[in-house]
Amino acid sequence: MHWRPGFVSSGGLAMSFMEAACVVHEHRGDVECVNDLGFDISGRIMQQLALSLAPGQRVATWRSAVIAHDHLISFESAGHPALVMAACIGPAPARLVLSPGGQVGAVNLSGMAGRMLLPQDSFLAAGPGVRLRPYSQFHGLTSRRRPDGLQLMLAEGNGWLFSGGQGEVSEMTLNAGDTLAVHGGAIAALSATVVIDSVEQCAFGAGGSAVMALLRGPGRVWLQSAGETHEVVTALSGRGNLAAQQAERPLGLIARRAT
Repeated sequence: MHWRPGFVSSGGLAMSFMEAACVVHEHRGDVECVNDLGFDISGRIMQQLALSLAPGQRVATWRSAVIAHDHLISFESAGHPALVMAACIGPAPARLVLSPGGQVGAVNLSGMAGRMLLPQDSFLAAGPGVRLRPYSQFHGLTSRRRPDGLQLMLAEGNGWLFSGGQGEVSEMTLNAGDTLAVHGGAIAALSATVVIDSVEQCAFGAGGSAVMALLRGPGRVWLQSAGETHEVVTALSGRGNLAAQQAERPLGLIARRAT
């Protein structure tokens, strides 16, 4: 199973809807389920997520990710200047359009035993029934997009979690005891059962090295490609500086529960 552009996971089912250009995936929310919501994912490279919020439904998202919304969508602070809670305040469903600047991933946590690990910069939105809290930070796993290291959030609940991936995103499954060395900037998402055993400086030939995370299963690992291949090549060649400007979406986030 792969997280291709427009990957949607619900109860272990993966669907790729990008067989042709500009094809849109549609999920129609179950009105009988308070934690379900309708959404569309469109585009090929720079995708968009259009959420259909029922009256009273709320989602947490980055302020900078909002690119359009109906007039019946209201915004309030979600405990951090970069984060907002969007709510439908009208008598009919209203639309909220988000863009992560890359690929959109959608995962129903009920199909992930209710828990999932997500890098903070990969977070896009949390639907009703999803709780987010800081999990762990690995300062040694720096990358172009993560100059302060890898900060993981724990998502819990039984609703929809939306994320953004850069470049191609693929999935690997680790059995119990399996290990995988991964560039820190390539981690897009992890099953909550996957453990980061250590952060190691891995040598590649004469004089070349890169900082890698040693992941241990069981569980599923989603890897993103954009930017990370260049960083590894640069590190191995001894050229360049991986330090980058501060990320727009700051660390230390604690998100409220969307209801």
